[in-house]
Amino acid sequence: MTGLENLEILELDGNGIDRIDPGSLAHFRNLSRIELDDNFLETIVEDVFDVNLPPFNLSHFEIDGNLLQCDRSICWVLNAHWLTVVDSMNTVCYGPTLLAGRPWDIITQQHLRCNGMVITLL
Repeated sequence: MTGLENLEILELDGNGIDRIDPGSLAHFRNLSRIELDDNFLETIVEDVFDVNLPPFNLSHFEIDGNLLQCDRSICWVLNAHWLTVVDSMNTVCYGPTLLAGRPWDIITQQHLRCNGMVITLL
């Protein structure tokens, strides 16, 4: 995707995407908004982006309607205070079973076992 380095908004809603390869969005330094709603994503690995190379402007992230596995692999999203998961009430965990159906806005690092902790939900 050469020639798109200045792209600011990437809308990929409903495209049947089931994965995003590491580094695939790293060269889009001007992205401020990514919309990935209604795809088949189970996880979004941190190294899809290179947040350590300035400028990095991403602040708006839409991921509702996916098959998100709410586990350690997406801890980075919770830790990314610069990133807003838009429509977080409608972004729900598809798995694991313990978290299935729970909205993103109530998920914590402890739920995802980001620090190796295991908790029980009542």
